Amino acid sequence: MKTIRNCGKINIINEIRDGEGRRIAADFMDKLFSAFIKRASKYMRSIDDAPFAYRERQLHSIFAPAISTITDIFLMEQPIERKWNKKINKDFKDYNGWLDYWCRYRNTDFFIEIKHNYDALTKNNNIRKTTIKNWEYANNTQLENIINEAKTYSECCKGVILFSLQVITFYRIIKNDKPSEFGSDFNAMITAQKNYLSNLTPQPNWIGLWTLHEELYNSSCKKYEKQTEYYPGVMLIAKIREIIK
Repeated sequence: MKTIRNCGKINIINEIRDGEGRRIAADFMDKLFSAFIKRASKYMRSIDDAPFAYRERQLHSIFAPAISTITDIFLMEQPIERKWNKKINKDFKDYNGWLDYWCRYRNTDFFIEIKHNYDALTKNNNIRKTTIKNWEYANNTQLENIINEAKTYSECCKGVILFSLQVITFYRIIKNDKPSEFGSDFNAMITAQKNYLSNLTPQPNWIGLWTLHEELYNSSCKKYEKQTEYYPGVMLIAKIREIIK
């Protein structure tokens, strides 16, 4: 557990096995996570709002500048050729698609697919079906179908690393006559982090948890007539694949 000044605490579970490409991938994720947190915190202090409380499209407003900060070059919505299975997609409607992010870091290319979901921090610790569906689709379909394209890109760099990135926004709804649960949410999110590691398939090999500084927690909540919605933390879940050369 580490502290980022005025932002909160982070807890990273890194199970990426050793190897040159894997070390680069782990370094990339650590730096991206830190840049994401700093960008989001700056946004939250400026207008008292949480950018990760919205949908996937709004998250790009934080991820794009974060990626720009740490990489040599990057492109959003990179045109990409996907090799769909003929039996599954006979009409080839999505033969030419788009990759959420392509970037070059330490002369290694990264192909990144990003998804976003929520977790209400309930006692049963169940992972949402939409989270499981998005995770499986990104790993088993989207990334699987661009391996040939990655091999082509690898001819111009040290190699290509494919990885899926799922952003989980934790939230808790509390009635206005009740106190916030800032302290107890910390332990609940640590438990959730371990739960996601164990119960997603394929298994993630990098998970970063950011628990917000109390100032950010209190200033970025959404207040309604009878209840308040708090966002105690955000989690980035990654499945980083072998480097393709």
